[in-house]
Amino acid sequence: YTDKKIYRTNLDGTNRIAILNGLGSVYDIEIDKKNNNIYWVDATALKIFKANLDGTGKQALVTVTSSAWSLAIDEKNEKIFWSNRNIGKGEIMSANFDGSNVKTITKGFSQYLGWIKIDNSKEHIYWTEAESNSSFHKAKLDGTEHELIFGMKNQLRGFDFFYNIDNTSSIYKDEKISKRILYLTFN
Repeated sequence: YTDKKIYRTNLDGTNRIAILNGLGSVYDIEIDKKNNNIYWVDATALKIFKANLDGTGKQALVTVTSSAWSLAIDEKNEKIFWSNRNIGKGEIMSANFDGSNVKTITKGFSQYLGWIKIDNSKEHIYWTEAESNSSFHKAKLDGTEHELIFGMKNQLRGFDFFYNIDNTSSIYKDEKISKRILYLTFN
């Protein structure tokens, strides 16, 4: 995303083609590989959109608040999740892939809700709560069984999953202030 467009390119950066034009402030982009769709949060339009991977078929799915930030795709259950960052009112929302059945999954966080990710193998959603101090959380996809995994003094930015041979999950996380990438493994 740049200059109000979403681009497709080869992994080496060649063959850059704009697939979507005339966008507002795009905060997060996710790919649904199962159905060949792209989803994004547009903070200017206050909507979550989806389109085909070639940019055709653009449609608005859900109206969001001005604090909508991160987006996660649950291909298995065909749901989208997003975070609203309001301090003291932070919440994670979900909806079906067609925009129906909007629900609040969890709410009431004191700091900015940051990035969210889905782990379908464990049926969990993970998220960061970040400002001057950070914390990393998980819950079932319906918001139950919320657990604080860890807290830290530095600001936690992004994170992602990969799976080990022994079927444990690992997370790489990026700390903004100390400029470190850390690695965490758990069951």
